Amino acid sequence: MKRFDFGLIASVALGALAMALAIPAARADQFTTLLSFTDFSGANAFTDVNGTLYDTAEFGGSANAGTLFSYTPGSGSVQTLVSFPGRPNGAAPADHLTEVNGTLYGTTYNGGIETVGTMFSYTPGASSVQTLFSFVGINFTGVNGALPEARLIDINGTLYSTTAEGGSANLGTVFSYTPSSGSVQTLLSFTGPNGALPAAGFAAVNGTLYGTTQGGGSAGDGTVFSYTPGASGVQTLASFTGANGISPLARLIAVNGTLYGTTQGGGSAGDGTLFSYTPGASGVQTLASFTGANGANPYAALTDVNGTLYGATGFGGSAGDGTLFSYTPGASGVQTLVTFTGANGTNPVATLTDVNGTLYGVAYSGGSAGDGTLFSYDTNAPAPVPEPASLALLGAGVVGLGVARRRRRG
Repeated sequence: MKRFDFGLIASVALGALAMALAIPAARADQFTTLLSFTDFSGANAFTDVNGTLYDTAEFGGSANAGTLFSYTPGSGSVQTLVSFPGRPNGAAPADHLTEVNGTLYGTTYNGGIETVGTMFSYTPGASSVQTLFSFVGINFTGVNGALPEARLIDINGTLYSTTAEGGSANLGTVFSYTPSSGSVQTLLSFTGPNGALPAAGFAAVNGTLYGTTQGGGSAGDGTVFSYTPGASGVQTLASFTGANGISPLARLIAVNGTLYGTTQGGGSAGDGTLFSYTPGASGVQTLASFTGANGANPYAALTDVNGTLYGATGFGGSAGDGTLFSYTPGASGVQTLVTFTGANGTNPVATLTDVNGTLYGVAYSGGSAGDGTLFSYDTNAPAPVPEPASLALLGAGVVGLGVARRRRRG
C-alpha cells in the first residue's frame, strides 16, 4: 500500500482549496436550454436587431432548403419568417446575417444559377428574401467565387466577405457587394501560397480587414492574412503548421487592437487551439490548446464580453458533444463552463451572440427532436460563493490527513 508524504498532501489539499476559492466554477443556473428546434435544423449564429434575434437554418422549411427565423428573448418560441426555395433562389443559408440600415444581408451555400450559392437580403416584416446575385465560380472559373460560408462585414456601406472555392485557382476569393449600386466585385483569388479555402469572415482594425484561410500557406494548414480595400492582393501574415494550430474555421475578433481566433485542429493534443495575432507581428501566439476534456474542435468565433472571451467547441467535454468555455487574456488556459450532453444540445458550432451580458447560442443537433437547441448563458450572474462543503474540505484535508496518507491514489 502506497504511503503519502504528509507535507505534500497538505500542500496539495490547501492548493486545491485555494484554486477552488480563487477560480469559481460556472453556476448551473447560468445556462438555460430555452427550446428544442423541431421544424428546421442546422441553425447558425444570431443577429440582434433592436432586441429581436434573427437567424437562419441550413435545413427545413417548405422546400427543406433552409429557413430564416426570429426569436424574442423571453418568448419561449421561434417564428419562421421565410423558407428558402432552393434553386435558383438559394438553399442552405450560411453563417449569420449582417444588418445594414435595417436590412439584413446573408449568403446561401447552395442554390443559385450554378447551385454554388447566392447573396440575399431580408427586410424585417417581409414574407420572402430578395436574391441579389448568384455565385458562378466553378463552371465559370474566376467569375465571382463559389460556396460562400462566411459572414459579411460592412465597411463604409460596402459588404466584404470570402468564398470557400471558385476564383482563378478554385481555392476561394474575396468579394465585395455595394447595396447602393447593386454591384458585386471579385477582388482577388487565393492560390495556395497566399492561403486557400477561406471559410471565415473578416475582422476590421483601422480600416484593414483581417481573415484566415483553412488551407494553404507554408505548411498547407492555413493562414492569417490581411486585405486593405482597394489593394490588388492579400498580405499573408502567418502560417499554421500543426503545433500552433490547423485549419482555422472561425473569424477573428479584435479586442484592443489584438486579434483572437481558434483553429479546429492542431495544438498539443490535436484538438485545436486558441491563438492571438498582433498586427505587425511575424506569427501567431498559441494561448491555449484544446485537449478533449476541456473541449475539442472549436468552429465558432469568439465573443468578447467585458474583456472575457467566450466560445464553443463542437466536440469534447465529458460527453463528447461539445462545450462552452471562456478565456481571459493573459491566462494559461480556458475554463470549461458548460458541457453538452445531447438533451441540452449537441455540437454547438455557431458563434455566441451577446445581448446585455447574456449569451444566446444554438446547438447544431440534439434536444428533444435531434434538430438542435436554442440556449442562453448569463455572464452577469454573480460568482458562486463557496459552499460549506468546500470549507469543510480544509478541515477534512488537515484533520483527516492521517487517514488520507493510507489510501491508494485514485
